[in-house]
Amino acid sequence: MKKEKNSNILILFINWIFNHKIKTITLTLLLFLVPICIVHFLFKWNSNIWWIESEWGAGDIISYIAGFEAFIGTAFLGFLALWQNQKHKEETDEKDRRFIELENEKLRLSNMPQFLIQMCNFESVIDSRLTLPDEYKDYVVLNQAKTHSFFIQDDKVGWAPFDKVPIIDKGKLPGFFSIVNCGNNTAHQVKLNITVNGQNYKDEKVYSIKKDDEIYLYLSISNNSKLTGDLILKLRFFDCFQNVYEQSFLIKEWQNSMLVKSYADIELIEKSSCMNISFD
Repeated sequence: MKKEKNSNILILFINWIFNHKIKTITLTLLLFLVPICIVHFLFKWNSNIWWIESEWGAGDIISYIAGFEAFIGTAFLGFLALWQNQKHKEETDEKDRRFIELENEKLRLSNMPQFLIQMCNFESVIDSRLTLPDEYKDYVVLNQAKTHSFFIQDDKVGWAPFDKVPIIDKGKLPGFFSIVNCGNNTAHQVKLNITVNGQNYKDEKVYSIKKDDEIYLYLSISNNSKLTGDLILKLRFFDCFQNVYEQSFLIKEWQNSMLVKSYADIELIEKSSCMNISFD
């Protein structure tokens, strides 16, 4: 730990040298010239004080200059090598970071769920295990585990209660839409949300939908209701890495029918912390 700290201090010092070239040159010249000036002054000045009288010769000055130049050269080469190693490490770390980031993104995309909306197979909507009395012969029981019903009537708007057994007129079965997971993996904690005239309505059901599996949505709008704008169906879900996604589908009313834009771009809302990259 101490060695790494000392290395960091040297790196900071080297960076300071490269960022302050003029100051570095000035300090180097001062360190070289000041001792020579002092020695020269002591040679010239006869102070009659024995402990500051010069005892050096010309050879001593030449040796000092040569030693100082050798020291400067060695120190410069050492600092340069250290700086090059640090730059090489930074470049290697950046390449490794980009590589891991790219691999993580490929892994995320290869496991990303995605939905589309289409007309469904009506038989799959019906729960064939339950039968109704003869007086309800025109009605069928829906598969409660997979169906969602949203109604817009005169003064009531919202999702059908999730704890009630849904029964529907057979003639309304074509009004169901199939929400299919056409992505590459299971979508977890799928939540549905519809926006009507600027107001949001959240469904209480939450599902995990496997690849190629589906849930069903029925939209009911009474003739007396006025829909001032389009509906927006929003799906929010997680992938296997806990990344959070959203898809928003546009729904339009046209001649007492509901038209849904089948495909919608998937949006990454929150990236999982397990896919973040860090180098200590």
